Amino acid sequence: MTNQWRVEQTLLTRINPNAIHAPAGQYSHATRVPSGTALLYIAGQVGITSQGQVIADFEGQVRQAWENLLHVLSSEGLGTANLVHVNSYVVDGQDIDLFREVRKHYLPSPPPSSTTLIVPRLVSPQWLFEIDAVAGAPALA
Repeated sequence: MTNQWRVEQTLLTRINPNAIHAPAGQYSHATRVPSGTALLYIAGQVGITSQGQVIADFEGQVRQAWENLLHVLSSEGLGTANLVHVNSYVVDGQDIDLFREVRKHYLPSPPPSSTTLIVPRLVSPQWLFEIDAVAGAPALA
């Protein structure tokens, strides 16, 4: 099955082939980005407020990291529908269900392709979650 829709004049195609299993969560197996699309690579975002404070709890860090990602997208006139791929890094595997619950409030439908990893730690031991992404937009002339 292939889902297509126009995102700010760019045709992103979400791909979920019938020959493989359905996505095991809220993601698409692939996203096709057409030629001429400008790509925005978004560095890892963590649960730090604009004032530089690290949020203490896992859920708060996930929400703050997503909000930071949204601010980066918005600064370029983009939104979550422009997301091509998302990588998420979770330090404690016991938090995966909570991560999924929070993430579903941010992802568009159909969602972008994504990868989620459980990692032993992030750069700062205070960080419990990190997210990076690639977004697509019409190329500027």
